[in-house]
Amino acid sequence: MALTYVTVPHRILMYRYWSCIVTALDLCTGTTIFTSITASIKRSTTNNGYESELTDLSDLEEFTPLKGLSVTSVTCPAPKPPPTTKPPAHTIIQPPAIKQPCTMKEKPAQLKPKVAKKTKNRHPTTKPKPCTHEVPKHLRPDIPAHHYPSSYHRQSMVADYLHSVFQNARVVNVKFDLAVAYFLQHTHHLDLGDIPNSVDKILNDYSLLEPLTGRQDILLTCAHHIKHSLDDVAAGARPDALTPFALQYLTIDALNNLAIEQSKLPVIEQGQKAFIAAAEVNGASVITHCGPMTFKTFQRTQHLPTPTALSPFSVKPNASTQLNGADNRYIEVPGMLNGALPSQAVGFGRYVECSKGMTDTQMALGRNRQGHPSSGWQQDDISHYNLPTLIQMGKEHAYKREDHAQIDSELLWYHKLGQLVIKAFMLISYAFAVRALQVIVKKGNLGAAREIKELPNPLGIGRHTMYSMQVNHHRDGKNAPLFASAIFFGKNYGGGELMLNYLGYAVHGGPGNSVHAAFDVLMHGVGKITCLPNAEGLPPQRICMAVYSHADVFASAARYSGMQQSPKVFSDRRLWSPFYPDNFTLQQILDILKAEQKRLDGKYHEEVCIYQAAKKAAEEAAEKASALAALTNCRLPLEMDMYEDFI
Repeated sequence: MALTYVTVPHRILMYRYWSCIVTALDLCTGTTIFTSITASIKRSTTNNGYESELTDLSDLEEFTPLKGLSVTSVTCPAPKPPPTTKPPAHTIIQPPAIKQPCTMKEKPAQLKPKVAKKTKNRHPTTKPKPCTHEVPKHLRPDIPAHHYPSSYHRQSMVADYLHSVFQNARVVNVKFDLAVAYFLQHTHHLDLGDIPNSVDKILNDYSLLEPLTGRQDILLTCAHHIKHSLDDVAAGARPDALTPFALQYLTIDALNNLAIEQSKLPVIEQGQKAFIAAAEVNGASVITHCGPMTFKTFQRTQHLPTPTALSPFSVKPNASTQLNGADNRYIEVPGMLNGALPSQAVGFGRYVECSKGMTDTQMALGRNRQGHPSSGWQQDDISHYNLPTLIQMGKEHAYKREDHAQIDSELLWYHKLGQLVIKAFMLISYAFAVRALQVIVKKGNLGAAREIKELPNPLGIGRHTMYSMQVNHHRDGKNAPLFASAIFFGKNYGGGELMLNYLGYAVHGGPGNSVHAAFDVLMHGVGKITCLPNAEGLPPQRICMAVYSHADVFASAARYSGMQQSPKVFSDRRLWSPFYPDNFTLQQILDILKAEQKRLDGKYHEEVCIYQAAKKAAEEAAEKASALAALTNCRLPLEMDMYEDFI
């Protein structure tokens, strides 16, 4: 290893000693290693090559050569100990060297302390504060960063949990048809009459012009389903003698009356394990319910309600307006802390001109239908400015941002739970939704793209947190055709069941429970909340967090993508989310969850292999640098002695 000598005024030799950074050339590999001698030894022995940049141990630790490194071939003289008096600034002080017997006849080199030259500003330079390896207590994390589980590892744990829960799930067939409910809810404003006539009119209009938006395509799917069931009855092809659901509830008023009757005395589902309700007509899964994470937590938090569920308001036949979703008001309970915290990451604000024509509107016939060629939509100037933007609903102030960041951190498990439930129950819809979000991320606003990437559940664009509130019966008409999630937390309360009016079921709303369902079609509300006796005399603290997907976000991505094609189309059908899948089977759900767990485990093991390879490379580099530093530290005094004799 060649040494470089630098000539400076007053013949002061400036060289890097044991406490300084050494630039060494690896003679074997020809690579340059920049390392600190003592810091590299410390990293290789204590922190496995991953030491924080905030610590510098070179001024606190003495260098000791690695075991197995032979330095007897070069006998080194012992330098003179440093002076006891405090030297002036910029004085070269020799650190304690390794004591070894000297067999050379020459006199050991002794470097006299030199007075440093004054600075230009003629002010003495203050001695720097000595470094310390202690990190302040308030800055120390509870768990080191490299000990945190991987994101893939956490998601794999969620997939494994869902797989174990759904293995023992109880599947219940309910008397309901999602397609009929969706058709009635989206055509009642057209005044088409009863369901046989309304279905024929819708199909006749579609025979002239195919669907132009995702909502129109779903409506056509539901119309075909109803027409097929009616044709089977007319041809006598149905094996059972039951009347089809479409012929039992011909109008929206009949469907609302069903909700009223079912709300009077619903069946309370309070099982510990998962509960899945599937429509008996087309086998579509309409709702799934997951209990708390562990049985111990379930026993500690479960407060069994009364055998009957009480509606928060008197159920009357003239309540069809409320049951139609026109009023989803809150019902406050006296003596309780009530409040709501809405949140939406991206979307369209109110009175925004750029959102005009980007979202799917309600169904119309003839020339009034959205996307009709006579409307002149080809001349619309649609660019990336028309995509959803960063609106930050619920994050206007710093304290709200802190609350949302805390919620995302603490409820990461439940966010991933809702995401994997959608992927397991609606695999094709999940793929279409992710494809639409990719359009916004790649082509949209930078702020919106960054916000979507940072969401723990990218499909959960909207979030609503309610404190001790009873919600009137309603349905989420602005949601996309994806499962939305409702998670319950809190203490000191009983009841608060999530009532599903169409199905005649009330899902237990105790802490730790989560419900995932087609809330854009299903009508739902919150049952009566009761206060449980507690030693502190505190009021009931019931918290419900709803996570859902806004339909306008996905529709705008399809609208933008269609306008960028040549020739232009009103909306890109490749981004249309399909309707809820038919023929639900539990084994298919388990297979998807198992495959997802294996995929996430593979991603996690790849991260582990990369980490271990980097760790091994860092340790090898530290060992090589330490060996070269030890050799340099022993030969440097001898070279200095020879240099002084030459001078």
